[in-house]
Amino acid sequence: MSDTRPLYGEDAAALRKKAGFTQQQLADRWGLSRAQIGRYEKTGQIVPPKVADAYRGLAVVGG
Repeated sequence: MSDTRPLYGEDAAALRKKAGFTQQQLADRWGLSRAQIGRYEKTGQIVPPKVADAYRGLAVVGG
């Protein structure tokens, strides 16, 4: 079951960094542009639910 709480950009960035990924590495892994990852991680931005689940999954798989 997915976590339904909103994930904010700064928290998404913290999850990515904790997992040991750069924005470019995560973009390559997810098939996105680095710019899109940057937009998700913008302070105050609410990350879309499916993307938020993927960020939360980084805690499980790590880098």
